[in-house]
Amino acid sequence: MLFLILPLVVFIYLWWDDFSFSKQIKDKRAVRIHLIGLVFTFSIILIPIYLINDYFNIRPPDFSWTEGLNLTFYFSVLLSGLISFGWYLFISWLDIYEKEKFIYVFITFAMACGTTFLVFAIAPFWDFVGLKENHNLFNDILYVIFRIGATEEFVKIIPVLILLVLSKQMDEPFDFILFGSVSALGFAFIENIQYLQSTNLKALNGRAFFSSVSHMFDTGIICYCMAMARYKGKSMLKAFFIGFGLASLAHGFYDFWLIFDFSSLGFENSNFFLFTMLFFLVSIHLFAIMKNNLINISQYYHPEKNLDLVLNKTRLFNLLLFILFSGYVFIYILNDQVSANDFLLSSAYSYTFILVYLVVSFNSTNIIQGYVAPLTLSKGMVKPLFNQQPDYLGLNVNMKAPLRGKTSIGSILPLKGKLAKRLVIDGDVNWYLFEMDLPAYSEEKNGRLVVKPAKNEFQILIGAPQYFKVGMVKFKSDDDVSFKKEELKFMGKIILKPS
Repeated sequence: MLFLILPLVVFIYLWWDDFSFSKQIKDKRAVRIHLIGLVFTFSIILIPIYLINDYFNIRPPDFSWTEGLNLTFYFSVLLSGLISFGWYLFISWLDIYEKEKFIYVFITFAMACGTTFLVFAIAPFWDFVGLKENHNLFNDILYVIFRIGATEEFVKIIPVLILLVLSKQMDEPFDFILFGSVSALGFAFIENIQYLQSTNLKALNGRAFFSSVSHMFDTGIICYCMAMARYKGKSMLKAFFIGFGLASLAHGFYDFWLIFDFSSLGFENSNFFLFTMLFFLVSIHLFAIMKNNLINISQYYHPEKNLDLVLNKTRLFNLLLFILFSGYVFIYILNDQVSANDFLLSSAYSYTFILVYLVVSFNSTNIIQGYVAPLTLSKGMVKPLFNQQPDYLGLNVNMKAPLRGKTSIGSILPLKGKLAKRLVIDGDVNWYLFEMDLPAYSEEKNGRLVVKPAKNEFQILIGAPQYFKVGMVKFKSDDDVSFKKEELKFMGKIILKPS
């Protein structure tokens, strides 16, 4: 019950916080998006529930015309297509600087659907070397890493490599993640059809919320390594092999806890799904950072282009809900009301947490030109990412002395200037470079002023003064964007007000 109620409470709180923020800064478009999104959410949920549990009880629909049709197969294809297309849409919303032509996306997807069948062509090789599942711990570790992980990552990356070599489409770092995800979704499309059909659609949520995302993450590791190698001017071939090895390990680790027969070691198999779940949460966290980093290093960066996080969060939530409730309706058509309601109730208990986690984490993006966040593991990586800090980039402001307390730069205040650049200090992404209209001291000698909101507030966006922390850092070059804590000379607090 906790996994049902707690994530809903968190999501409702975040929705209300975003909605209130939009109202207070008088952003009519954002307010409209929130309200329309809420209407879609209730429509997606309530209409199918009403039809199946009320309307169709009085007026039972006639499905006799479907006799002789393999509806399970057709529904499996449709749902698998919805899953792949839905996740592609989300990835495409992040491609804000240079949109890719859909024809190349479709070609990559089609190639991935085709290369998926190479898994069966490669299987005899593994049979020849004797790598088969046999419930031996060491053997099955090799089995999941090489026969499953390496094989599937190999067939998924082929379309990306073909596109990279034969076209000029992958000219932006984020293109690697985009086309890698599309290729992974092509593989998942074929795989999901098989799983959905064999489980009478009951595997829908696991395929939509877990497996497809995991496929994107694994292939994304290879693509991220190659994109960063190109960006840093290093060997993409070496990066490919490093990424391929890491992706195979990640893929194998995810599968191992699901398929290994732990009863052969005297344990209950059901006790080990938690390891896959924790690894999956870390995967989401890392994938969110990877895509954010590649957006940040785009050579097509433009300060006026930004992600519409409010719209994206609403669209992704409703998109995933639509996939879930489409399955609910299809299971009703294939079976009956009881089966459909059992599926929905099971989904609510088992997948509400991961649905909210995906939507919140994947829409927590901070665009900071040139900043590459480290991909380090920590205990906090199982928590969802949150991005609730307003973006003040580009604001023209007046800097004044605080009403309370002191600041060591009081002698040069007031100042006029602009929040010209987002900075990261000791991992904190909420610092800004204050660019003075008129120089008040030697920046070369003393350093440049940087500011950060004293609290997570937004009064400054509606024209009201707001307290900011202020400090100085010395830039080695104009491209500097990240600083260590010891490089910051803290100067106290000041007041900023829009000019």
